[in-house]
Amino acid sequence: MKKKQLQKKKNRSRKKKINPKILVFLFIILLFFCNVKRIILFGKGYSIPEQNMILQLENQEIKRYYHISHVDISSWEMEENDKHYIEYQKCLDYIEKTNSSGKTEKINKSPLSIIRDIDEIFDQLDDLNSLGYKKDTVWKLLSKLTATNLKAVIEYSYSYEDLKQIMRLPGYQPDDFKEYMESGLPIEEAIVQISYPHINSLNIPIRTYCIDQKDSLLALVKSGFTIKNYKPVDLENVDSVSDTCVHRKLRKACAQAFETMVKEASLEGYSLQMEEGYKVVNQQLGINEHQTGLALNIKCNRSSYQWLLYNAHRYGFIQRYPDEKQEMTGVENELYHFRYVGKKAATEMYTNNWTLEEYILNNGFDYNLSKQ
Repeated sequence: MKKKQLQKKKNRSRKKKINPKILVFLFIILLFFCNVKRIILFGKGYSIPEQNMILQLENQEIKRYYHISHVDISSWEMEENDKHYIEYQKCLDYIEKTNSSGKTEKINKSPLSIIRDIDEIFDQLDDLNSLGYKKDTVWKLLSKLTATNLKAVIEYSYSYEDLKQIMRLPGYQPDDFKEYMESGLPIEEAIVQISYPHINSLNIPIRTYCIDQKDSLLALVKSGFTIKNYKPVDLENVDSVSDTCVHRKLRKACAQAFETMVKEASLEGYSLQMEEGYKVVNQQLGINEHQTGLALNIKCNRSSYQWLLYNAHRYGFIQRYPDEKQEMTGVENELYHFRYVGKKAATEMYTNNWTLEEYILNNGFDYNLSKQ
């Protein structure tokens, strides 16, 4: 009995001898978890360093983080900024959503440019709101535009409806918004006439553009319009080639259409062969149509050539550089150079006697272009 009592006393003495440092640590932890703001932010997945960043903001701003999903704040601390973390993230989300949607539009904007643009325009949100731009709309627009573009919107009082009308069309250039609006032209026409006067080869290019969707069947490749550093992923060999043909590949759709055309021409007594297909003349310039994998030179006699002129559109091909359109295309003595654009576009060009340039002048682009 006495041994049991002694053992109990020893156990009590051990309990009393808790390390004071542990008590201090437990007290600090208790204080931390008694901080309601930190508890909520912790529940949202924010680390202690991120919590420290958020808690530097005003109370009203802090509360915004209670009602949204986690923002990777630490990734935005790349330089001194105005700490509009939520806005930075929204803008980035719009970019990632657009780029992953499979649309023709692709947006390239660095996190650093997002920070700078949002910080620059933030104090002018009221001005934009008065023109019909909601706050979230501004961040969506800044995924594609710059603060300078939006300041021009404010300066010239362009409504959100005005801007939507422009931005729904591929090929628009934000730096030309003012000229579009003041031109008095339909927006489709204003874009091609103002931003791309060198579609017509009579006009010397003062700008060079890179085609964003280089695999477009309607990619206009010439001086001022480049597809540099592009190699099609669907190239395949063509069987119907001349003995001297070295470059025997075309993109799949083009190759199949050509083989069908060759076969049906043959049934009517005409002979067609490919003389030259896909090739890269200068990767860095990217202004030769053969680099698209949709252009080919055809070898044929005079009667087969006449058949080709009247029938090529039925298979999706156009004569790319007609003699009578040299001023428009800027190319001469390339009568046997044909280009695959798809049946619908080829038929429209044939019916209207249009070149690819004229088709784009009348229909606009189906892809976006980046200023170089």
